[in-house]
Amino acid sequence: MRWFGFYSSLPRPVWAMRPSSATTRDESTGFLIRPSITRWSGNPRTLGRENIRGRLLVPFVAKPVYLVARNYLKSIDPAIFALLLANSFFCALTATILASVGKRITADRVVGLLGATLYLLSFAISNFYVAGMVDSSEACLMVALTWLLLKDEWRWLPLLGVVGAFAKETFLPLGALFALGWFFAAGFRQSVRWTRLGWVLIFILAGSSGLTVLYSILAGALVWPWQVAAHLYAGANFGRALVKILTAPSFWYFFAWLCPFGIWRLRSLPRAWLVAAAMGTVAALLMSAWRDAGANAARPIFNVIGPMLSLSVAILIARTETPLKKAGD
Repeated sequence: MRWFGFYSSLPRPVWAMRPSSATTRDESTGFLIRPSITRWSGNPRTLGRENIRGRLLVPFVAKPVYLVARNYLKSIDPAIFALLLANSFFCALTATILASVGKRITADRVVGLLGATLYLLSFAISNFYVAGMVDSSEACLMVALTWLLLKDEWRWLPLLGVVGAFAKETFLPLGALFALGWFFAAGFRQSVRWTRLGWVLIFILAGSSGLTVLYSILAGALVWPWQVAAHLYAGANFGRALVKILTAPSFWYFFAWLCPFGIWRLRSLPRAWLVAAAMGTVAALLMSAWRDAGANAARPIFNVIGPMLSLSVAILIARTETPLKKAGD
């Protein structure tokens, strides 16, 4: 439904084939989608400007579509068409996993499907996630992380960390604090706690290794994750940057109806998920203030709490009490 709704607004190739502009969409996907766009400069000092070149997961999925579409699509830009399909795939996968999460928590398939539907109908999906951004992949991985933790499948976290390194550099700190929040709130037995903590630490190590390898290859020199973070610092006053985020009207577009309706049934969700989402939200706010991201902070925050609020609204609409309480509820 989202794919067909957005298809008619695809841009024409007259302007789309110009050299890359400063837009996030072109910078984050252009060098994989269109080979003519300038590649990584090779200078590690430019990481602050060019870190988005390392967000490879969405362009990797989109490129095969582009290679086919450029030979057959003449009336629309094949690169943007490919990005539409790739992002639609990740949004659909996110909704599918969220439906599974909702069914597991409420033991009601209808509530899970309703939560997935509300997620797809949110402001962020149509206006950003299928519009050529790479946030759809990070959102998908955050919901997959929730699903793994809910099912107590901690051993798969390292694999998710490696994949997340190629999706977006912000997934590692978001996922790490999210998993740690779940770990502290779940209340495992002492013998189990150390095993779970070990998988979280391996997750962080795997994600950090993935980022190091990726950015070192792109920059042509050894680059550590903290170097990338250091070059992202905008130099703005931290307090003012936070105020700028929270007072931006476009920031609240993401949560205009999700927050007022979602908070009423949050108590029906596992306590571990609530604590993990709170820690992930704090991480997203701090990272956005570090970069002076302004209203753009809404995207990583939505990746953390958007699925949870959508499911909470679904429980409110269905007036369902959750019979299944697991993982530190």
